[in-house]
Amino acid sequence: QVARHFDLQTKFRLLSFGMILTVIGLAASLGSLVIGGTALPSLALPGAVVVLGLEKIDRKTGLCKAAGPIVNLVYGVILLVISFMVSRSLYPLNLFIGYAAALNFTLGLFNMIPIGILDGQNIFKWNKQLYIILFAALLLSLIITYANVYAPLEVSLYVPEEYQNVAQ
Repeated sequence: QVARHFDLQTKFRLLSFGMILTVIGLAASLGSLVIGGTALPSLALPGAVVVLGLEKIDRKTGLCKAAGPIVNLVYGVILLVISFMVSRSLYPLNLFIGYAAALNFTLGLFNMIPIGILDGQNIFKWNKQLYIILFAALLLSLIITYANVYAPLEVSLYVPEEYQNVAQ
């Protein structure tokens, strides 16, 4: 929507390396579950949205590039709040919503790496202060989310109390 606001065109590019990473990540997570372990976090990175017409790094470029990680941060915060609002009796629904929040924070943080085609490179060049604030907000949110999603059953904010008593 930000690119449209500036009358720019966008297109999705499928990346072979991203598809390979996605398949490996999903296979590792499923394999971990099959052997009875905890599901490993995985990334789905099949491609990227490219904004056409952003040759120089200016305010327009910075805003277009910052939109993605900001949306990941906002969606992640909304999902994290919802995950705590959902009753413990609906476990594991609340936990899955927590995983969705973690995924949003992870994608946003990954996108903030200041290299290559990732948005972080252009945001860093355009506005270092915004880059630091956005990176720190995503990292802190991810740490808080992981601390809750991967907490032991005995102290989990998602698991019903009767399950917590059984685990002790």
